[in-house]
Parts: sequence; C-alpha cells; structure tokens
Amino acid sequence: MPLATTPYKLGIENIGHQLDHLKHKPSALVTNQSGIDQQGNRTVDILLKKDFNLKRLLAPEHGITGLVPAEKNVTQSFEPKTKLPVMSTYQGENNPVPSEKILENIEVLFFDIQDCGMRHYTYISTLYHLLILCEKKGITVVVFDRPNPIGPTMEGPLVEEKLQSFLAVAPIPLRHGMTIGEIACYFNEKQLKKPANLVIVSMKEYKRDTVISHFDAQLSPNIQDIQSCYGYTFLELLAKVDPLFTGRNTEHPFKILMCYSNHSLSIKTWHEIAAILTENNLLCHLYTFDNKLLVSKDAGLYIIIPTINNFSAYNTLIKILEYFKKHNIELHFTPWFNLHIGTSTTLDYLEGKISKEELKRTINEELEGFHKKASPCFHYEPHPRIMYVED
Repeated sequence: MPLATTPYKLGIENIGHQLDHLKHKPSALVTNQSGIDQQGNRTVDILLKKDFNLKRLLAPEHGITGLVPAEKNVTQSFEPKTKLPVMSTYQGENNPVPSEKILENIEVLFFDIQDCGMRHYTYISTLYHLLILCEKKGITVVVFDRPNPIGPTMEGPLVEEKLQSFLAVAPIPLRHGMTIGEIACYFNEKQLKKPANLVIVSMKEYKRDTVISHFDAQLSPNIQDIQSCYGYTFLELLAKVDPLFTGRNTEHPFKILMCYSNHSLSIKTWHEIAAILTENNLLCHLYTFDNKLLVSKDAGLYIIIPTINNFSAYNTLIKILEYFKKHNIELHFTPWFNLHIGTSTTLDYLEGKISKEELKRTINEELEGFHKKASPCFHYEPHPRIMYVED
C-alpha cells in the first residue's frame, strides 16, 4: 500500500454515487490485510460505513491477514471486529480455484487487494476465476483499483496453452505492467467467453510510472516490504532452480541469492555474478547467512533494486542463468520453473534446443501483440512500455 502522502487517490477512496444502486444488494468482499486506504482505514469498514450490505468476506491465498504460508489451505473463520464470516477462495495448492459455494445468495462481489505485478502471484488468478463464476451466476463485480508496485514495464513470455495453471492463469506477460483494475478489464473483455458485469472504480491522478517506495501492509508472508516485492520479479523464478536459495521463509525473502551449503560457490564466482547484477542496475554485496534452512554459513549476495522502473527482471534472470551454463555450474530446473514462467521456451534456450535469436523473436513478438490487444484496457498514462529481450 502506498502512503498517505501520494498525489493520487486509490479506487476505494473514490466511491461516489455510482455505486448507490448496489447498496441494498447482498454483497461479499474479497480482501486481506492490504485492503486499506491511504489513512489505514480498512475497505470492509469503509463499505459498512457507507451502508453496503456486506454478508461475508472472502480470503485469497495467505488468508485474510496475509500470514498463512504459501500453498496452504485457508480455513473458514470470523473477522474479529465486524463478526462477518470469512470464507476462503483458496483451499491449498491442490484446490486453489474458488468454488460456487462462497458466492451463494450474493448479488455483488467487491474486490480490493494489492497485487504485486507478476503474473504468477495468485491474487489475479483468484480474480480471473471469480469473474467466470460471477458471470455464470449473474453477480456484479466491483474492483477497486490500486497501483502496480513494480512499475510500467511489460516483459517476459506469455503463457503457453499447455502450461496454463493457477500460477499462469491466462496468456499475459510474466510482468504485465498493468493495475489490478486493468487486468480485470483484460480478463473480462479479452479472455472470458462471456464477460461478467464488471465495474472498475479507478484511481484519480495516478501516473503509471509513479514509484511506490513503501507498503503500509505486507502482501504475503514472503513479500514483507517493497524490496521483497521488487526482488520477487526474478528471484522467485530462481528459487525454482536447485540448488539456488533466495531467502524464502527467512527475514530476507527475495533479497538474497545463495546456494544451499552442500553446493557452495567460490567467492570469485559470487563476485562475477555481482558484476552481472550491477550491470543490470542492481546493488549487491557479498553476504553470509546462517539459518536452519541451510546446512551452515554460506556465501552469497544481498541484493537491492534501487529503481524498479530501470530494471529488467527477465533479462537479468536470463543473464544469471547464462552465466551458470557458461561456467558449467550444474543446475536442476524443477517442474515449478516452467509452471511459474509459463513457457518452455526459456528452458529450451538454456538447454540449447533453440537459439537466443529465436527466444528473442518469440517473446518480443508476443509482447508486441499482447500490448496492442490489451491497449483498450489501459486506463492510465503513460501506457505500459515493453522491455524487450536483449542479446
């Protein structure tokens, strides 16, 4: 969440008379700890104060407080202050898709959650499936818009049909450069067979390239602040490559790059990787870390992304993996790697099955095509800019 000193207003701060006709209808709110305005007022309290007929809250992955570990079941509960029942849209990694049951006797669905800007972050996957359910049941969906914290950049591959999953729910770029409201618009108008009745309450005075330097609330257990959010753009993908370790479930999630201790790299190697990161507009320094997840103290890098708008996550990812390949450092790509990145082309390139030129052409052409297709859903200036795959 941005702070109250920002020059714009969030969607939840722009409720006017346009929603008055929905006040008497039974409604539900999809939210978590990030659903607050810039003064710290919760969306649930704002809606109740404005006399909306809230019947229940719906919690995505990580729960209503954002503290449930990734991929774990979110159980039903009650919100302590309002006493509203809290039902889960997410029943663990084997059952992540929202069920029709949570929308029983509901005519309006409000959605107010801060997204992180990466396709594999599951809040937008929840939104996608809720739009499908709401169209089927004739439920109006109201999305309160929020900034994209990782800026206006659009980069990385689109999702291949064979790799569509809850982690890669639709063929959009890895880093989509859009707000949650724009994503809702795109899903509804370009992806769904039948569009839902969708209302987007836009932000006012928002510029897409505004740098979000703080959050008032962490987004999830491993995105605790803006630097974790920035690092998630490429370190979450490296976390799916053994034996790399990026700080998940520690006090430094998505801020470090290391190997598990039984796969130590030399100090010289880490200095060379640091040079690659520095060339890609990152700051980093040699770091040692002692944690129960590691066998013993090990050397690695502590990473800071000073300006997210000047940073290419996908190109940095590729350059790091190219370095490991060039120096014959053995890596094992888990099945989660392709599921998160949404395509086999990246791994095909790293395994020598396709050329760099083919990788560039495929992804860059896909990005241009998506940008053109999505442009009617761009609500803010400047429009997202494409970060092309480099040599």
